[in-house]
Formats: sequence, C-alpha cells, structure tokens
Amino acid sequence: MKEKVLGVIPARLKSSRLPQKPLFPLLGKPLVRWVWNNALQMDIFDELLIATDSLNIAKICEQFGACVELTSKLHRSGTDRVAEVAGKKKYRNYRMVINIQGDLPLLEESCLEDILIQMKVQSWDIGTCATPFRNAAEWQDPSKVKLKLTSDGQVECFFRSPCSSVEGSGKRFNKDQNFRHIGTYVYTRDALFKWASAPLGSSEELQDLEQLRALGVGLTIGAVIVPKDEGSVDTMVDARRMEKKLMKLKYSL
Repeated sequence: MKEKVLGVIPARLKSSRLPQKPLFPLLGKPLVRWVWNNALQMDIFDELLIATDSLNIAKICEQFGACVELTSKLHRSGTDRVAEVAGKKKYRNYRMVINIQGDLPLLEESCLEDILIQMKVQSWDIGTCATPFRNAAEWQDPSKVKLKLTSDGQVECFFRSPCSSVEGSGKRFNKDQNFRHIGTYVYTRDALFKWASAPLGSSEELQDLEQLRALGVGLTIGAVIVPKDEGSVDTMVDARRMEKKLMKLKYSL
C-alpha cells in the first residue's frame, strides 16, 4: 500500500544572501510562485502547501491559488517549519513528508521519486539529492553546499567551503567525486520530528546547515545522485541565471 505523501514548501521572509527571497521576482513573478507551480505539476504529492511565517507571503500565495499554512516566526530552519505543519491534526496521517525548498523552481519529480524508492530499499531515515559540480568555481562557492558520501550512498557530512572547513580540508575539485547538495528532503514522519525536536548544535550554527543537526542525532541521510540539476536561487547571480533558463525553456505562469 502506497504511503501518503505531504509536500511542504517552506517560505520565510528573511534571507541573508537574497533579501525577501520568496518574493524575489523572476520574469516579474515571485520566486515562490515558480516553485509552487512546478511542484503542482507533480503526481507524487497527495497534498501540497506553502508554509510561511509572513502574512504578506501568505496573502500573495493565496492570490495565485496556493494552499497556505501560517507558522511561527521563531523557526531557525525549513525543517522546523515543515515539522510544525506536519504536526497539525489534519496532516497526521501522512507518513512521508517532502520539503521542497522554496528556492528550487525547476526541481524534477524524478529526483523525488528516486529518493522514495531508495529510502525503502536502503532504510534511510531521510533522503535527499545531489549532483556533480559543473566546474571548480562552483565547487569553491560557499553558497553551494557540498556533501561527502559513503560507497552505499549515505551522507557522511555536509559543508560549505572546501578551504575553511574540516570536512573539505585538502580536497581538490574532482567532477566524479564532488557533489553539490540539492536542497530537498524526504523524511519519514518519525525522522522529521526527531530532527526538529533536537537542540541546535555548534556545527549547524557555525555553517548555517540545518542537516548537520540530523546527522548529529544519529539519523541516516541518503542521497540520490542525478546527472544534472538547474540549481537553486541563492544569490542575485543565481536569479539572473534562472531567469535566462526559464526564458530558454519558455516557461510561463
């Protein structure tokens, strides 16, 4: 029997690298709307919603037809926001929860489908995606999160800078061995709440990587490797690149 899947797009107003990121316009439309419309085309979700701490974001999302849940302003991460929503009575029958991060307007459904399959096969607590870095400059960029994998696809660690972190120390760019994290997560319900209820660790705060908390409490995170990915919108450079990609693909809303 297929387990029911809840899809949640966390969207917070504050962002250090790209101010008010969910509302940042791509081709005249807010980023969160592109993410919503892309996810809405997927068959994988039994229910899909946007979770935000902002009345302004909620109002704009409702105007383009999205289902919205208002959440606390105190959450430090997307996973904490997703957990608040999943804990609501009306969503308690969803055994699998997917966090579609709000900066991934061209995330492919096949990536999520592969994660769900591998989570059953490998018994991972959490699944995510990764892709090879395209070049050395992207590998060096601290806004692009790196991960180190074991031979069976489990994540050993996540890090930002290959130069200033212990995890990346001594590593050189190698297209076949260095992977960029694609920021989406598939959680079992138990794993989601174990992650969200754990205290913040020093590594998470230092590197601003919420997934380090999950590893710190012993949850297993597995990664499906996909050959390519259109990337996330983290900076102004990313936004301009994404606009060109959307225009090339003739995407419209």
